[in-house]
Amino acid sequence: MGFNRFLGVCSPFEVEVWGILNGTLILFNKGYRRNIIMTDNLEIAQILLIWIWKT
Repeated sequence: MGFNRFLGVCSPFEVEVWGILNGTLILFNKGYRRNIIMTDNLEIAQILLIWIWKT
C-alpha cells in the first residue's frame, strides 16, 4: 500500500509525523480503532509515548 502527499519543504521529522498521521487516519476511516505504530525515529517515539500517557 502506498500514498503520496505534497509536503513542500519540511524536515524529516515532519515527514515522519505526516506519514504516521495519514496511516492512522486511513485505518480509522476503515473502522480500526487500535493500531501499532512502528518508527525508527526516537524523537517521534518519545513524543508519542508522552502523548499517550497524558490521554
